[in-house]
Amino acid sequence: MWIVSIIAAGVIALCLWFMRMDKRRAYVRQRIPFGLTPREIECAIVQLQGQPTERRYSVDGALTLTYRCGDLRVVEAHKATDDMWTEWMPFEFVVTAKLFDNISLVGLHMLVPSQVTLSMEVIKSFKQFAATELASLVAVLERAEAEWAREHRSKAPHQESQNAAPVTSTDDSNFDLLGLKPGATWPEVQAAFRTISMQFHPDRMVGLPPHLVELGTKRFNEASVAYQRLRVQLGSQA
Repeated sequence: MWIVSIIAAGVIALCLWFMRMDKRRAYVRQRIPFGLTPREIECAIVQLQGQPTERRYSVDGALTLTYRCGDLRVVEAHKATDDMWTEWMPFEFVVTAKLFDNISLVGLHMLVPSQVTLSMEVIKSFKQFAATELASLVAVLERAEAEWAREHRSKAPHQESQNAAPVTSTDDSNFDLLGLKPGATWPEVQAAFRTISMQFHPDRMVGLPPHLVELGTKRFNEASVAYQRLRVQLGSQA
């Protein structure tokens, strides 16, 4: 009899462990650099998502927007349905943005509250839903970034010509700093800059030896300058 009790206890413990792992896996996030200020990012997000449940700016200007959706009384979900994420299932969407050298590192996070027990089927559904939602938000921010480039170029062409090196003499070097061949498109420039940022942004190099941080920061700053120039020159392609 005691053997049966031990086996039953083991099965229960295993189930609880899997349930705990389910909760931990109900989380999707992305970190992407954008050439927008935190307030510009906030405007773009609010236009799409509406006013957040909670808005916070830290003393250094970092932004956090939190959206809480669904029925917070729900404590478990074991079967995925088509309307669960748009009608009743609780989840949080959090946007963070911190400005560094005219580039904001934007964090997009979607998660289910930790107290909700989920099955693997529901977790899979959540990841699909979150991936679609985050892709839409990234597209919104990319459009806002492209609009800024077009507007900035049309409003201050003379100022841009003074602040940036002439187009005819710097295009090749700007592309080269981003690891691209001359004539690359604006989406290619965006993708290249994001790749460099994910490797060399100062926030990504915390804890590395000082000489590597110095080299990485120099690489990021050079890429940022090239990106800003090409942003004005090519933003209308977006």
